[in-house]
Amino acid sequence: MPPKKKQKTGVEPAHEEEHEFLETRSKTPSGASGEGEEEGDDVAGGRKIADIPPYEYVCVYRPRFDCRLAVNNEEKGEENEDEDEEQTAFKVYRKTNDVLTNEKLFAPASDIPEWKWVMMMEGWKTYCEWRRRSNYCQPDYLQMYISNDFYGYGIQELLENLLIKFDAAIKEKTEEGRMAMWAVLSTTALWLTAGQGNDYMMTDDGARTAEVSALTGAALLTGLASIEESGELKADSKFLDLGIVITSFLLWAKDHEDYGIEDEAVAWREHAVAYFDRSGLAFDKGISGTEDLLKKFRGQSSSKPIEIIDLWGWTLKFVKYGILYATNGKIGGTNYDITKMTRKERASYAFDKTDPLKNFSAKDIQEGYLEIK
Repeated sequence: MPPKKKQKTGVEPAHEEEHEFLETRSKTPSGASGEGEEEGDDVAGGRKIADIPPYEYVCVYRPRFDCRLAVNNEEKGEENEDEDEEQTAFKVYRKTNDVLTNEKLFAPASDIPEWKWVMMMEGWKTYCEWRRRSNYCQPDYLQMYISNDFYGYGIQELLENLLIKFDAAIKEKTEEGRMAMWAVLSTTALWLTAGQGNDYMMTDDGARTAEVSALTGAALLTGLASIEESGELKADSKFLDLGIVITSFLLWAKDHEDYGIEDEAVAWREHAVAYFDRSGLAFDKGISGTEDLLKKFRGQSSSKPIEIIDLWGWTLKFVKYGILYATNGKIGGTNYDITKMTRKERASYAFDKTDPLKNFSAKDIQEGYLEIK
């Protein structure tokens, strides 16, 4: 049966006041709601975004969802209105991130070792791009109607594009390839929990939703296997967000059974817990509520797989998914990107029968930096 179309607890898109906070705190107006992507802007003590190495860990904002989790954990058992809870979470969000002045935002993680929320620069920039591109497949924002599940399939297509990036990186079999694949996984983890990524469930094809969910979980296990093979599955790993990424994936999949995603499609969760356990990471290296998440999915027989090559069958699973769901021989792409339509096509779907992007030049649209919301 198709997954239910509802928002999952603890995983929600950014709120408007969060956008406003980010816009006032960042010097990079054309990133995802001011979250930092404009090349040439001064950041972190005078460094330019373009000068930051792609796989350098930098300080980023603590995500809103983690603040909400912290509030939920602290107020467990109390009766509170949802609005009050949201307001409290946002206060925590602002207070926590106020320490990241413009000089500290995107500073090297090594400069502020006490700051937990770090990410490879490449992962952060891709996350900003994916948040922006998520809105490009939302007809509601442009006063258009295309089809009932257009937006959901658009988000699913974006998720497939991340999996394509992951597949290309994991095949490189080099240290740079390993860094690139982890940057993709960190983007995926944040986009699924703090961005619009979780809306990939909003379609009428429950089987495909379950398949892409399982494939995303397989990508995490394959990436963790690569990290373990390199000797970096450890408490002092050079992959500084190791615990955050693993537990963010677990949060994303926490209630998958409620959406018709079950059995083999969620079997990866206990193995992700096993990787966390083998790493020796402390609970505080994950997101808020890590201990409970690990306990929820810790299996009785989550030992290491014994296969030597492609431990989790990624290649076969990726190929199989492509055979089942490719359009014109490919998965992913920009089939649901409204900015890729012609002006005539957009006008035909608009309520007023005029192109909603008529005030933007073709060059502006093609560059892909429009902020639509």
